[in-house]
Amino acid sequence: MDWKAFLEFVERGGPSSRQRLVDWDARRRKMTPGWDGYRKGFEAMSHECLFRLRPSDVLDVFRKTEHALAQLRPEHEKFERIESWSPPVPFMYVFHLLLEEMGRVPMWQDAKAFVLSEARLDLVWRPFLKTYGLTPDMPDVSWENPYFKAIMYRIGKVYYSWLREVHMLTELRCTYGIDARYHFLIDAEWKADVFAGDVLLEIFIVHPKYKDKDDKGRKELCRHANPLANVHQVKITPRSVYGRPWLVDASDIKAMARLMKEEGAPLLFEAAV
Repeated sequence: MDWKAFLEFVERGGPSSRQRLVDWDARRRKMTPGWDGYRKGFEAMSHECLFRLRPSDVLDVFRKTEHALAQLRPEHEKFERIESWSPPVPFMYVFHLLLEEMGRVPMWQDAKAFVLSEARLDLVWRPFLKTYGLTPDMPDVSWENPYFKAIMYRIGKVYYSWLREVHMLTELRCTYGIDARYHFLIDAEWKADVFAGDVLLEIFIVHPKYKDKDDKGRKELCRHANPLANVHQVKITPRSVYGRPWLVDASDIKAMARLMKEEGAPLLFEAAV
C-alpha cells in the first residue's frame, strides 16, 4: 500500500476527499518547518511487511512486550495541549515506519528506542520540546523529567492502539479472507483504521471526551470524512485491565467480517464467516 494506492483511495472519495488532501497539506505546511522533507518521507512510505503479518505475530508481541505505561499514569498527560498535540508526522506513522524497517512487529522497548534515537528525534521528541519552548536537544530523557513522562504516556497509549488495529487487520485478512488494507494517512486524516474497497472501519474505545457511545466528542467521525463510503464503527467498552492493549473481541471481529463480506468488500480467499 504505497502513495499511489493512497491517492487512488482519495480519488474514490470524490471532490470532498480531494479537497481534504489539499487542506491537509496546506495546514501542515503552515505549521511545520521543513514540511517538504516530512512529506517526501510520507510519499516514500510503503506498507508491505504489514500485509504479511499473521495474528500470531501480534499476539506474540502482546505477551512479550514491556509494559508501555509501566511507570506512567494519566496525570502524566495533563500538560496543557498534550492531549490534543500532534507531531509533524501522524503518531501511527512512527510505528509503521519501524515495522517496515524491522520486518516484524516491534515491542514497546523497540518503539521507545526508535523514537529516542538520534536519527529519529525530529519525528516526535524535538517537535514536542519546541512546543513547550524547551531546548530541542534537551538530553534529559529520564523518568525524573515530567515532560519525558508526558510524551511517553501519550506515545505508549498510541502504541497500544496501534497493536489493536494491526491485530484486527491480520484477523480480517488471515482468518476471514477479507482484503483489509491500511494507510497511515487514511487513518490520520480520513479516520479509517481499516478499509477494504469502499467499506471502512473506525475502531475506538468509547470515551466521553473523544468519541462516546452516541458519537459525541471532539474527534471527527469517519463517516463525516468519507460521505461516499460504507463506514462501520467498532466500539470498545473501557475495561479494567491497565497497561495492556484492549483488543477487539473475537466475536466482534467475526461479525464485522461477515458484514464487510455482505457489503462487497474484496476478498483474498473464501472463508466461512
